[in-house]
Amino acid sequence: MTEFRLDRLTSPQAARLLETAAACVLPCGSLEQHGPHLPLATDTIIAVGLAERLIARISPEIALCQLPSLAFGRSPEHMSFPGTVSISRHALCEAVRSVCASLAAHGVGHLLVMNAHGGNTAAIESMLRDARDETGTIPLLFDVARCDAVRAEAEAGDWHAGRIETSLFRALAGKNEATPDAGGNRATPERASSGAVAPWRALATLSVPWRTEELSADGAIGDAAGASAALGERIARGIVDEAADALRAVLSWTSEAT
Repeated sequence: MTEFRLDRLTSPQAARLLETAAACVLPCGSLEQHGPHLPLATDTIIAVGLAERLIARISPEIALCQLPSLAFGRSPEHMSFPGTVSISRHALCEAVRSVCASLAAHGVGHLLVMNAHGGNTAAIESMLRDARDETGTIPLLFDVARCDAVRAEAEAGDWHAGRIETSLFRALAGKNEATPDAGGNRATPERASSGAVAPWRALATLSVPWRTEELSADGAIGDAAGASAALGERIARGIVDEAADALRAVLSWTSEAT
């Protein structure tokens, strides 16, 4: 079986893989609290699992290379919960831009960022065009939270460590990862500070710099009840299908355009 993980290869082996790869995939997550039932690396574990499944799905039709994960993200909203490590917007953008520049030096035409942390989205989006113009590599952002497969299952307020994310974790964590129990029917629909009910519709419409402790006492924003590996598998399959279709289309389009 061909090794597609760049960090597992020698430099000569990497040269051969990068010569044929249509794109490199960068799993992008975070190190942040995920309530009382999920580990700090949940987003990264999900991003890596989805990247691996995408590469397995699309190979050998399209050759892809998997990069080591970017395991720190933009997480200032969670900093009141121990264990969270947040990097600056600049640091996140510079990390992705530098990866693009390095790949361009080796002749790679595309970087697909498989992002599983919503706090990274705006920062990465803001630098995509500059990264392309400055490096020559075309960066693509695939945002898990925006997928139809996720939106079709998500209920109002299921934002963080709720039913969707817990299910994805259970499906993608693998045998070597702990899979803590999600607990009982634990919903967090209120602000922890004042008890005022959160205006979910308004928060979904307006860009509000909320903090997690304003929405949840234990860090989870959503209800993990009903989470299961089976649900996670169904959502993961949908996410990978969407990513594969989108990547095929964009690679074909950019190939014809150039």
